[in-house]
This record gives sequence, C-alpha cells and structure tokens, in this order.
Amino acid sequence: MDLATRPPSSWSFQMLGVAMPVFPSDSSHAISARSISIEEARAVVARHGGAIEQDAVTVLEETGEPDSPLSAALLEDYAATSALYSHSLQSAGRAESAEFVDALLQRMLDASSPGEATKEVRRIKLMSGATLKGDWENEHDVHCLIVTGDLNVEGTLVLNWPEEWPGVIILGSLKARNFICGGWVVVRDNVECDHVYACSLNDGGLTIGGNVKVTSVLEGGHYVKVHGDLEARFVATIHNEIDVDGEVRCTGFQYREDRDYLPNWVDSELLEQRQATGDDGVPYAYWYPAETYQQRIAEGGNPVRSGL
Repeated sequence: MDLATRPPSSWSFQMLGVAMPVFPSDSSHAISARSISIEEARAVVARHGGAIEQDAVTVLEETGEPDSPLSAALLEDYAATSALYSHSLQSAGRAESAEFVDALLQRMLDASSPGEATKEVRRIKLMSGATLKGDWENEHDVHCLIVTGDLNVEGTLVLNWPEEWPGVIILGSLKARNFICGGWVVVRDNVECDHVYACSLNDGGLTIGGNVKVTSVLEGGHYVKVHGDLEARFVATIHNEIDVDGEVRCTGFQYREDRDYLPNWVDSELLEQRQATGDDGVPYAYWYPAETYQQRIAEGGNPVRSGL
C-alpha cells in the first residue's frame, strides 16, 4: 500500500529540529495496524520469522514484560551523572541538548516511581508491510511493533531513537533513504539504505537476517549483526561491533575501530573531538559524531566528505 504523508498529530523527534510524522498512528486510515497480545506476537514470529525467529523472540521477551523499578541508589547515581552532563552541555552553549538530557532523566524518574511498573500495560502492535512517503518515525509508547512484510520509506526512517527499550521486528526487507535506529530492531530479510546511523543511549541491537547494501553505516552504541553479506563504501564503529557472517565488500572495513578513522570519510563539520582514559590510565583523544551528524542523516543528507 502507498501511504501519503499527512499533517501529524504529534512529534517526538524534536531534539534535532526535524519534524516527522509517527507511524502507524499518524498514517492514513488505509494502513493495517492493531494491538495484539504477546502470545499472538510469538505465534506471528514463529510463523514468519525464518532464520531470525530466535532474535525476534528475544526482542519480544525483552519488551513484553514490565520493567522493575530502579533502585533509589541507582536513580541517585543516574541523577548525579545526568546533572553533571547537563551542566557541561550548558557550559558548552548546547542548551537544547541539556534540556533533552534533563527531560530523559525526568521520564526515568517518573517511570520508576513506586508501583508504577506493575501498572504498566505493555503495547504490541501488528501492521502490514507498507510504502511510506516522506520521513517517518515509530511510536515510542508501543513497546514492540511487528511489520509483516516489506517496509519501504521514501525518505528518512527513524526507529526507537534514542531509546534503549522499544523493539521493531520487520518480517520482510527494509528500504529507506537514510536510517537512524535505537532500541532493538530485527529485519528478517535485506536492508538497503544510503546512510545508516545505529545508535542508542547505551546498547541496543540491530540484527539483519539477509544482506545489507548501504553507502555508509556508523555504529554509535549498537550491536550490529548481519547474517548475510555487507556491501558498503564506508563503515565505522565507535562503541561496539559490526559482526558479519557473509562476505564483506567494503574498502577500509578493517580500520573501522580506529580512533582516528572517522575523519577519513566523514565531513569534518559533523565531528567533534572527545577525551577519554584508557585501561592503562593514559588519557587520549578520539573523534565522535556530533549532533550535526545526526541532523544531517535525519534530514536525508550525505555525511561523507566532499570528493569521496
């Protein structure tokens, strides 16, 4: 089905100043989407999951049960760390990012109030494969979205960003112009995009059962598993790994973890230098994608240096 973009009822990708409609709630009435139980979801995955059935079941199990409230000590630690980070962002003139960090902390505190987790009703939705015009992101209050068929997005697709817990299972192939993902995403078949940014607040996962064909993929806090082949011009990993079972067709893939590799192919305007300390206690500097990198990807742009 071909779903035209219409004025959205809500926006959740405001941090980067990029307004996107949310599917399936902001899609036209023609889209097939309904709420299902976790038992029905398991049955759908068992019937259509193929080689990635177990990965999909893991996503369902992780997102299908209520979270336990965070301990008071852990919340206090999170609050202190977030306050320091927010202050450093304010000092650097990044007030909008500081507000975003403060909002995330408040959401964590609200969700972890006594008895709150036991009252939460987990939401799992099922939708048919679709073609979406324009840029789209998924609903963050749906704990797991299952797409039975191919998902084609003619613009940028944003899934779960920048959360850790939502899950999306695509029982088909995924095709988009640019792709940003957080949380847990499983694609049964192939992925074809221009530029992929796999990132989350900490550690999410992107699993592809088939082949991946992209211009660039940058990992910024995700475990990426490709069961088929990976064809790309540029690849870089920041925190975790890109694991490929099949053939890798990418010049420079062996340098993807090098601290100074990003400037070799990423536009310098999209990078910032950060400081860290190694296991040996020696400080070092490394390159990291700035907010402008995410902005470029979200707007459907090209993060690769001019001339490459």
